[in-house]
Amino acid sequence: MLRSRPPGAELGGLALALGLALFAGCATTWDASIPPRTVRLVLAVDDAFRFHARWQDDLADAVRGASGVFERKAGIRFETLRVVSWAAPTPVGDGRALDHLLNTIPAADADVIVGVSGGCDHTHAGSARLFSRVALATTGCTPFLQKRTPTLEQLLTHELAHLFGAFHPAPGVRSTMRGADADVWDSQTLRVVRLMRNFDFVRGVDGVDEATREAYTRIYAEGHDPGDANGIAVARETTGGVSPTPAGRRRRGPGSSRRSRSIPAGTSRTRISGSGTRERSSPRRRRRSSGRPPSGHATTSRACV
Repeated sequence: MLRSRPPGAELGGLALALGLALFAGCATTWDASIPPRTVRLVLAVDDAFRFHARWQDDLADAVRGASGVFERKAGIRFETLRVVSWAAPTPVGDGRALDHLLNTIPAADADVIVGVSGGCDHTHAGSARLFSRVALATTGCTPFLQKRTPTLEQLLTHELAHLFGAFHPAPGVRSTMRGADADVWDSQTLRVVRLMRNFDFVRGVDGVDEATREAYTRIYAEGHDPGDANGIAVARETTGGVSPTPAGRRRRGPGSSRRSRSIPAGTSRTRISGSGTRERSSPRRRRRSSGRPPSGHATTSRACV
């Protein structure tokens, strides 16, 4: 027997569903009444990427696509201030490339430096350090993987999300942070990027207040990839409490360490395999850190599209 619904029942159910989505960090779009934040980029491009005839159009399209995703999801847009040449090191995909970018490409009036290379370090297609101002995307792996390699837009979206503190969710979560399309964000990624929306790339983690750090740690503790440590804790330890200077060179402070010829802690690398894309962080930080859940802790994150 069919029962009629009281007036407004449908509206009430819709409001409840929207409320639950907002609570879980899965609101489909950013509130358009809040002005977007503009993050200014320097794109450092190597000769291997410039070799392609359409490199300028491809790069502009990828930045535009990533910017559109971030603006819809978190009210952040990206603006390219300039494109410069970069003599990328070999191999380009390891952690030294990020240091090379910081040490050779002046940030000046930009917030973030993004290296773009046509090379490939075995199966790694990108890397970034959480809460830093430098990221890397490489496209040279594409021909070897029969189109399973992520697009440049996916790579930029993924690596730029790392700069706002986004980590890799637990295995099995559908997310751009685990190789899904650029506009597929799990609820943890969405909440982290929105939480860190106004992150100061010059001050780094020193500019994050205690309440925000605690909120970040709570999201992280819901679940994450087993290889990912707490990004806040790693960033503070790696920089020794001192953030990069505006020129891009990092001053060393008490507790900082030298990691020449090794992958620095907190460096996330996009690994490509024959079955698709998966993520891996620096293996130097596999010990438990602040906010890390017990082994076997299940994630509550889900895809937000």
